[in-house]
Amino acid sequence: MATGVASIGASANPSRWSARPALSSLTRFAVFAVPVVVAAVIAIIASHLYPPPFDLLPLVGWWVAVFGFTAIVLFLLELAARRVLPLAVLLNMTLQFPDRAPSRFEVYRRRPSARQLRQEIEKAMADGTVAGERAQRAETILTLVLSLSAHDSRTRGHAERVRIFAEMLGESLALTPEDKDRLRWASLLHDIGKLMVPAAILNKPGKPDADEWAALQQHPTTGGRLVQAFTPWLGTELVGAVEDHHEKFDGSGYPHGSRGKKISLGGRIVSVADSFEVMTAARPYKRPMTASAAREELLRCSGSHFDPDVVRAFLNISIARMWLAIGLSALIAPIPALARLPERLGRWTRPATTLTTSTALVVVLGISGLLNPYAPQKPVTLTGDSAYTKFAPPLVTSHPVVTGLSLPIGLFADRSRFLVSMGTGMERFSLNGGKHGHAAATQTNGLQWGIALVRGHYYGENGSAVYEFNPTTLKRGRLVAPVGGQGLVADPFTGDLFVSGPSGIDRIVNPEGHATFKLVVSGSFDGIALSPDGKTIYVPNRGDDHIDGYNVSGHKVFDVKVSPHGADGMAVVADGVSDHGRDLSGDIMVNANDGTIDLIDVHDHNRVTVVAAGGSRGDFATVGADGCLYADLSDRVERLEPCIFAPTARTLG
Repeated sequence: MATGVASIGASANPSRWSARPALSSLTRFAVFAVPVVVAAVIAIIASHLYPPPFDLLPLVGWWVAVFGFTAIVLFLLELAARRVLPLAVLLNMTLQFPDRAPSRFEVYRRRPSARQLRQEIEKAMADGTVAGERAQRAETILTLVLSLSAHDSRTRGHAERVRIFAEMLGESLALTPEDKDRLRWASLLHDIGKLMVPAAILNKPGKPDADEWAALQQHPTTGGRLVQAFTPWLGTELVGAVEDHHEKFDGSGYPHGSRGKKISLGGRIVSVADSFEVMTAARPYKRPMTASAAREELLRCSGSHFDPDVVRAFLNISIARMWLAIGLSALIAPIPALARLPERLGRWTRPATTLTTSTALVVVLGISGLLNPYAPQKPVTLTGDSAYTKFAPPLVTSHPVVTGLSLPIGLFADRSRFLVSMGTGMERFSLNGGKHGHAAATQTNGLQWGIALVRGHYYGENGSAVYEFNPTTLKRGRLVAPVGGQGLVADPFTGDLFVSGPSGIDRIVNPEGHATFKLVVSGSFDGIALSPDGKTIYVPNRGDDHIDGYNVSGHKVFDVKVSPHGADGMAVVADGVSDHGRDLSGDIMVNANDGTIDLIDVHDHNRVTVVAAGGSRGDFATVGADGCLYADLSDRVERLEPCIFAPTARTLG
């Protein structure tokens, strides 16, 4: 050898594993990416089947439920995916074997469980120097190496990094290819004796006490016994590397206090590689050193702790190669705030750290709408002529949203979809709108009148009954109550429903559970609306073209004549909405059959003004989650602007 260091062992004609770094990296990436992607898809499906409600408290509850469910799914998927990490380690290994090389997948598959671990260790130690079946014993030892990663979780990956540094040292010492193969085994197995040290001691956050330290100091001797069976194949240097890697050049090490060249060459090489890895690696209990600082420490301890020849060979390895081998910890070590990050993260368990990051990624993507197609969208208008030709404040223009319809009746706009009911069924569009026949979903569900949403549940009615329905598929669900009419509204405070029709106004209590219902007001009414405080029910009276108002007990508290041509649909402006200083809170917007939009100013003696004119026959109206007023006409749905009618919308002036 160029350095004059003796050979580690006799030559052999082994079968080999060659490193497959690309496949190893792909496996590691899949371990991280697959749980995140699957959890994200599940979050999308969940939000697809159970869309977000409009009201604040139910919306918060919806997010908590989706977040919690996704986090649990992600946690379970991550635990399962982490079991594949040892396979990535095996794929990155270059190793020689005494006989036929075992299948990496078979070695991975044979990993012992925690229950089997001690039995495997005792069996391996009992094999000792028994001859024959050497490759099978090599396979057994490899399964123990993989188990060590789970047993000593604080130093996960330590043996693999030590192997990398030892391999660099082998090149710098000009070892033969056969000797470098044996050195790979020595470095990979150097801590195998820790399998006999209780995990509670290995993973203890603080310093070990005297008894615990004595147990720790036994792992080199135990490791030597575990790999004794390899002696005929790899020679005494392998056993020496495992047993001597904590010996010091001046004789102050353990377990035997050997000094100088009496320490096996494998032990002297692995000692340097092991110490450098510990100094430069991020641990929960310490900050990593820079590669330069660690090299200086090796040089300072040369001749006392380490063999000067081995240290000299290690210093011949370029700092760039060190950085590539160490990874991110070498780059962040010079920055105090970042260097302490692993210590802070280490206070939380390893799965929880990745779980928190992954869950946050899913939630952020979901909120931003990159993954969740039902997240709020900014509406855009279709090209086409406006149905209305004249406007008065607060309205200034209108745009068609859905066109090509035939007498639309009920309509509803939440944060992500637009629903239109007509004839015998219902159509769903995005807030971008569309044309009849191009709906995202169409369903002949018989729900052709009012639509309401409360506490995450969507309801529709067909003139004789109220049903729950799925807003995505539009399929009709369970029967809520056998009462119906020509208008439906939900009270966000109580969760109750109110239905108006030719027989009067019915109140449905507890619609999401075991519903009860009763007639509140007798009469003949069309559409229906509710005041922002939930105390007044507004209905168009078919008999006299008036808007009547009733409290929830059925007493009449409001009566305004609006239009001689029929006031069918209504929407009430939310609290806190103003237009150039004019308070619009609680004002009533009426979609009349004469093609006008009328405003009833409840702050000015219920004065009625026409704020849009020139349209065709109108039915229902609603205020969307985007703050826009939507009104249906004979063949379309129009959005009237500016969008200032919801509490989340901007105010003018």
